[in-house]
Amino acid sequence: MKLSSKSVEEKHFACSLCNAECGLVAEVSNNTVISIKSDRKHPLSRGYCCPKGLALAKVTNDPDRVHTPLKRVGSVFQPISWKQAIREIAAQLKDILAKDSPHSIAYYYGTNAAHHFEHATYVKGFMASLGSQSVYSADSVDSNNKFVAQNLLYGNSAIMPLPDLPRTRFLLLVGTNPGVSNLSLVTCANVMKVMRGILDRGGEIYVIDPRRTETAKILTKSTPDHYIPIWPNTDVFLLLAMINHIFRAGLEDEAFLAQHALQVGELRELVRDFTPEQVSPICKIPATQICSLAEKFAKTDGAAIYGRLGTSLSTFNTLNAWAIEVLHVIAGKLDRPGGVVFGKNLISIPKLGRLVGTGEFGTKHSRVGHFPVVMGDLPVGTLAREILAPVHPIRALFVSGGNPILAAPNSGELGQALSRLELCVVLDFYVNETALAAAHYILPVTTPLERDYLPLFLLNYQVFPHIEYHEAVVQSKHTGPKEEWEILSTLSRLLHRPFFGILPLEIINRCLFLVNRQGVTPNLFLRGFLLLGQLLERKIPGLSSGTLTFQQLKRRGYVPQGRQDYGVIKKVLQTPGKKIKLISPVIREQLLKCTEHLFTEYQINQMAKPSHFLLVEGRSINTLNSWMHNATTPREPSLWMNPLDGEALNISEGDIVIVKTSRGEINVPTHLTSDIIEGVVYYPHGWGHHNPFLSRAAFFHGENVNLLTDSIALDPLSGIPQLTGMQVIIEKQ
Repeated sequence: MKLSSKSVEEKHFACSLCNAECGLVAEVSNNTVISIKSDRKHPLSRGYCCPKGLALAKVTNDPDRVHTPLKRVGSVFQPISWKQAIREIAAQLKDILAKDSPHSIAYYYGTNAAHHFEHATYVKGFMASLGSQSVYSADSVDSNNKFVAQNLLYGNSAIMPLPDLPRTRFLLLVGTNPGVSNLSLVTCANVMKVMRGILDRGGEIYVIDPRRTETAKILTKSTPDHYIPIWPNTDVFLLLAMINHIFRAGLEDEAFLAQHALQVGELRELVRDFTPEQVSPICKIPATQICSLAEKFAKTDGAAIYGRLGTSLSTFNTLNAWAIEVLHVIAGKLDRPGGVVFGKNLISIPKLGRLVGTGEFGTKHSRVGHFPVVMGDLPVGTLAREILAPVHPIRALFVSGGNPILAAPNSGELGQALSRLELCVVLDFYVNETALAAAHYILPVTTPLERDYLPLFLLNYQVFPHIEYHEAVVQSKHTGPKEEWEILSTLSRLLHRPFFGILPLEIINRCLFLVNRQGVTPNLFLRGFLLLGQLLERKIPGLSSGTLTFQQLKRRGYVPQGRQDYGVIKKVLQTPGKKIKLISPVIREQLLKCTEHLFTEYQINQMAKPSHFLLVEGRSINTLNSWMHNATTPREPSLWMNPLDGEALNISEGDIVIVKTSRGEINVPTHLTSDIIEGVVYYPHGWGHHNPFLSRAAFFHGENVNLLTDSIALDPLSGIPQLTGMQVIIEKQ
């Protein structure tokens, strides 16, 4: 039946799937999303969006979606009521707390939580109410290296300089593919158009990657020599060589360093061996080209470097993040137009974080491996060993907004460990692979269309400063899926634990519950954050100019915050004396260790056998890690291989090959392409949907590449495993 135009309402909202925040328009009828299209009137995206955002209606309306709590009974999941599920889970938690430490209850939250402040906030609050520090997040397989480097240099993990793209004239992209993933950590809708603006202004963009990515094909189409292939897992040598050459050529900004930095001389000495000539055969980039990149970067007013997953998932991933920041510092590109800037907004998340104790590094450590806690979270690479520990193991695990059995390193090990849990509760809108393998209870949660949205944690990471809020596009049924905050608050209340582990807050929460039957809600937190954040900026909402109350924000929806500020470094830094300490003891140790690798890496590369390859991972524009495969139109992923390698191993297009390491093996079809360099193969992560509860994803199931990865050799600072550039053996099936 055709719907009349009067029965269809258009609702404008921002996509929350990634940091880009593209504007979308949903057609809604009778609380059902009929369709989604791009919003041509959105001030930033102006009609641009990727396939993932357009598929949100398919996720919300997916017939495979979970709508009622499920309990594992034998080998099947049976539907139960919310009341039964919550009470049974609470009873089991009480039993575990009675016989073991609160730390025996763990929580893993994935990428989706980072895009909804209430999700991550209430996870931390729930665990604090239990008294447990066993919190794990997807950041430890994604971005912890940047948080660590930022803490060591700027005094707070949440202080993240971002490229000032509208004024950039030279941009170096290292191990990042914004043509597929946008800028990942940085908010910039339609980022490829913004980057093409650099070229339109006569600027230059270089892309460094082992694979000719979608980004490289677009941004270096007219300048093919600006795509520079690099040998995997050697980015750190390239970056250190650029630092070396800037010093060697006398291109450092001496005035900036004298005013803002410490230990410049020690830095110069520690990178002395990393000459372009020494690292060239390791990176497989000519020394002259390394020198040219360093010189162009240093000499251009308005130059920036941006690195992401390729630099975050390598052996020296914290050094990679540190080196990129240090390059901006020594060349005087920090806090300057067109370089990298400290994101401006209505409030400062680093200031708020410092007030409530987030953004710290190294104040606590993991029991297994003694890895430092980053942003309050433990590395997921240690989770399996914590579950299997002979003394005080993890007995219960909550999972929300993620799928660790596909995301964590050494998935086989984690799968075995999950089977040992006394209680596993998965909060998701699907029976994902982690739930299928281990969940005792599955609690259905709302989709992005069924919740209010304000990306609070991302406010200082926007290329174009703004603040945006919208209410839920549609409402879930009262007896249906719930938001994570509501589930966790209810559990905390049934366990008689103080809200967020804070007794005064618990009293407030109890009093509010008597009034609204919800207690302290996310909107109350938002009001508090906006008020406190503006007070920290010495402004009073509603009275001072340029301020904003929550009601005003709800009414306006989108509020621009003007252009970025420059020359604010002294205001932003949270270091002693407001100086950047270039060399900390842990960085010194890592640099010395990297120097040892400098003299062995080339010999190791030369000893590789014909069947030995380095495997790199990546993403697809149609999917988001593992959970969009049931809603979009994916294709079965293939292993990319250079045709010359295929010829050497007698492998043809589409042949099934065995890819293996000491941890496991996968069988995958091949795709021969010159877009990948010889000796290197590529396969996307987030696949392996051998799952009868995901009908579409199971058809295009792919394989889980993390069956091959290692959970032992984690970066000692970030806790991130090496998930790219690992050695694999390939055999024709």
